[in-house]
Amino acid sequence: MTGIMEVAGSKTISARAGRGGPSAFARRALRGMKARVWKRSELRVYGLDAARIESLPNPGLMTRDSFEDLECYEQTDRGQFTRDELIGVARGRAGLGHHLYTRVESGVLVHYGWLIDRQERGEDAALGLVFFPPPRSAALYDYFTHPSARGRGLYRDALFQILHDARDLARAEHAYIYVYDDNPASWRVVERVGFRHEGSLVKERRLFSVKRYATGRIDAAPLAAATPDAAAR
Repeated sequence: MTGIMEVAGSKTISARAGRGGPSAFARRALRGMKARVWKRSELRVYGLDAARIESLPNPGLMTRDSFEDLECYEQTDRGQFTRDELIGVARGRAGLGHHLYTRVESGVLVHYGWLIDRQERGEDAALGLVFFPPPRSAALYDYFTHPSARGRGLYRDALFQILHDARDLARAEHAYIYVYDDNPASWRVVERVGFRHEGSLVKERRLFSVKRYATGRIDAAPLAAATPDAAAR
């Protein structure tokens, strides 16, 4: 799922450099050493059947495929896309048939998110794993809320609306969303909306060994083994 694992408009995870003096530097160095020795990364896979969407509210706050709204985007963190980068990424996604949902207030893009009508596989390059959703599945991904608009429930309301479109417009029978385990603020909203945690994609690194696996009731495989030309290598 190229791009599905992107979070909040981020192109990278920004480093917290240049803060706190020698003791802070020592703590960062210690955390870096620990991460090289042992690290566990988990992507939580959430699903929702279309039959359960009808009972959900539909606030209707978002505009669909209004790509000109991206001109109102403001970069609020150095790890996020610039406006030009985001517009370029959006053009590529639109070419793949992905749908953009936006809300602009007072000339500022306060929220956006994406919908894929049909997703056959979801790849996470960082974990080296691929998830295979059931047939007729939609995917929701890459949600961003401007700092000035946080705490108002825009993320929740956007999910409600996009779920209705996944069922009514895309005729999806299932909807999926993916959230990293270290982002509880996001996955708690996802759970309150009605998604169920069906399993996780996990990568564990211990010294010089790496273990990749899936938990729960999901169909997944190592990314290299799932590529179309894997059999030829």
